[in-house]
Amino acid sequence: VASHIKSSQLDIDLTNTIVICTSVLYDNVFRDKEDIRVWEDVCKQLYSAGFKLAMKPHPRDTFFVCFVDSWNCKLLDAKLSMEEICEQTRPMAIIGHHSTALVTASALWDIPTICVTELFDRTKVDVDFMQIADKYKETFGGMIRFPKDMDGLIESIN
Repeated sequence: VASHIKSSQLDIDLTNTIVICTSVLYDNVFRDKEDIRVWEDVCKQLYSAGFKLAMKPHPRDTFFVCFVDSWNCKLLDAKLSMEEICEQTRPMAIIGHHSTALVTASALWDIPTICVTELFDRTKVDVDFMQIADKYKETFGGMIRFPKDMDGLIESIN
């Protein structure tokens, strides 16, 4: 039995849709729900700017799924890989952080990819996490966009 669904079997339309890729995060990384604040703001700003949104949970993410409706996102199957999704549907953009999906979507399909780590209030985020974020930006800054505020986020999609 094949463990992956063939691309031709996917029944997903992500035309003009921005995909939010969640990560598996732990309570000790963010203080004062900084991650939720940023993701909620990202979704609210994009939705009010007229974009359609879809959330692709990390396969081990059981947390962010509860926000799908309030953040106006369509829920994608966590078992699908972003590579399978991109190959068939070519979303308008993909937003996440520290994700290989951002790198592969940009490199393989020239899909605009955006990392949200610059939107976090660094005083509310674990130092090690932000050091990894800085290294990720240093390594992939030529292929992934790193907006510093919500206006920059909207601009990086248009």
